[in-house]
Amino acid sequence: MEFKIELKNVKLRNPVLLIGLPGIGLVGKIAIEYLAQKTKAKKIGKLSGSIFPPLVLVDSKGKINLIEDEIYVIKQKTRDLVLFTGDVQPPIGTPFSEEQHYFFAKKIIELAKQLNVKKIYTFAGIDIGDARITKKPQIQFATNSEKEIVALKKLNAKVAKEDLTISGAAGLVIGFAKSENIEGSCILGETSSKLVYGDFDSARAVIEFIAKMFKIKVNLNDIKKESDKITKAFKQVVDELKAISESSNKDEGNLTYTR
Repeated sequence: MEFKIELKNVKLRNPVLLIGLPGIGLVGKIAIEYLAQKTKAKKIGKLSGSIFPPLVLVDSKGKINLIEDEIYVIKQKTRDLVLFTGDVQPPIGTPFSEEQHYFFAKKIIELAKQLNVKKIYTFAGIDIGDARITKKPQIQFATNSEKEIVALKKLNAKVAKEDLTISGAAGLVIGFAKSENIEGSCILGETSSKLVYGDFDSARAVIEFIAKMFKIKVNLNDIKKESDKITKAFKQVVDELKAISESSNKDEGNLTYTR
């Protein structure tokens, strides 16, 4: 498998790696990309390779570009936040996909070590099914560090349920990080796998969590518009289900029988 990392020569102070890639509800991808955009983070690198789907992207000018993941940095006074995001990660359920995922995750760990990262956070969605229709998304977490359990609970995140499985880079990177003495946590926004075009409300909750954790000011107006659309759509579904239920109960009260 081919894998190429292009990285600018930058000096980082106590870097923390934040990873958001496509997954359930596109929660992590939306959150980290939005954060990079609104903080005007500086692009410092990119990744490409044969582990990605055999596709190219065509831009607004008709120009063809290879699929790549991108690396950005947000400079802070005492630490720098390195953002890793993009349109793809290796697929699941295809021939050799397991090998590709392990390879990809290990390469990310190599990148983290190259940048002298001591802490990693991955961001993803956790599927709570139809409960998402009536429930405001909350933040759950899983971690490889006892210290992080205390810190994340203080930020009102809930411990993910026992026996939860986390697929792709969001889980594997944190698993591999432990053997390299890198603290790692997976932050999960509650969502539904049915929201294939993106759960902006859950992503918004994740962004607010990141902003609180790292004391970042982020303009949430644009993502609020998208999350409000989802909230409105869910409310309409709830109202329609309620109307159907009431109509059914009413009809049952006026049943007649013939034989």
